Amino acid sequence: MGISLSSGSHYAFALDVNVAYLKLVQDAITATPIYLRSPSNSGIAGAELSIEDSNGAGKFLGHQYTLSSVRETSQDALVSHAKSLNQSGTKLYLVDSDAATLKRVQAALPSEALIFNVNSANQALRTEACLANVLHTSPSYRMLSDAIAQWLRYKKLTKVLLITGSTEQDLEMADNVRASIKRLGLKIIADKPWTFDADLRRSTAKEIPLFTQYKNYDAVWVVDVHSVFGQYLPFNTWLPRPVVGTHGLRADNWHKAIEQWAAIQLQHRFFEQSDRFMNAHDYSAWVAIRALNAAVTQTNSVEPHLIHEHLLSSTFEFGAYKGRKLSFRPWSGQLRQPIPLAHPSALVASAPLDGYLHPFNDLDTLGADKQDSKCNLTK
Repeated sequence: MGISLSSGSHYAFALDVNVAYLKLVQDAITATPIYLRSPSNSGIAGAELSIEDSNGAGKFLGHQYTLSSVRETSQDALVSHAKSLNQSGTKLYLVDSDAATLKRVQAALPSEALIFNVNSANQALRTEACLANVLHTSPSYRMLSDAIAQWLRYKKLTKVLLITGSTEQDLEMADNVRASIKRLGLKIIADKPWTFDADLRRSTAKEIPLFTQYKNYDAVWVVDVHSVFGQYLPFNTWLPRPVVGTHGLRADNWHKAIEQWAAIQLQHRFFEQSDRFMNAHDYSAWVAIRALNAAVTQTNSVEPHLIHEHLLSSTFEFGAYKGRKLSFRPWSGQLRQPIPLAHPSALVASAPLDGYLHPFNDLDTLGADKQDSKCNLTK
């Protein structure tokens, strides 16, 4: 490891920053239309761009970033690859998987490894599991549902018709939606599971109005993670009301329409690289390496425990094209970040909305605050 002069009187050490991307490839649900399925390189494309960005700045300090990507279709194979990478010296990981797989990977790696969760929105990871060496750049389900609930309250759309799918992810998200509705003082006028198995491409105009036939509601909140039916709800409900949730007005950590705060530069770079728009999954991976790059630059170290400590410190914050500095919650390792609210073609708002206050950081009005979590990663 060499030494290179940096600006001023300080020294910067030449560093090799080796990052592994571990992706569990899961088959799409058959009922999900092809045109709504995620690109095969979703997530990893964001990591690749962020590595390129990091090398652009890092070359002046002698910092070289490399990315090793692994794609497997089984937990066992992914865990085996993680162990092999660790034996070869890799200590920094992005894990793109469900919560169960993330836990297995974390358990298989030594405690000094640093892991970024760039996919799972599982709330329990942030409130109960408390994985000591895991940080979350993917927003939790609760962060997303709190963002939508804030918007509904802001617009005085307080009576909600809730429609939920039946997958494990749907049920988990729906629990968080109900908690957000309670937190923001909204009211569920009906809580309906989706039970149809008809081909809605042929019967939308008939089935959806009947299913949503209630005397009064201000909004329809749909929970359909895999797009089995939710895309058919907008403009087909019994009452002409806005649809929010997984379809209609959506909350996520990125959207192709974000162009403020110099984000258009990121959008253009990503499109040139991948020949498609950046999605929220890509952003979760991109921002993980962006945070890592900031910490490595500030600490002049690739030691995972030093980086982890710095990322969770009260002084660490970094820019990531969202109009304000981002930071990590020290109790849960969750990335604090604004949550865009958008429909397919445009940005509508960004949560937290004006008027939603917090004693320390208004970004903590989204998701599990300190008192809502059993975790304390800095103790």
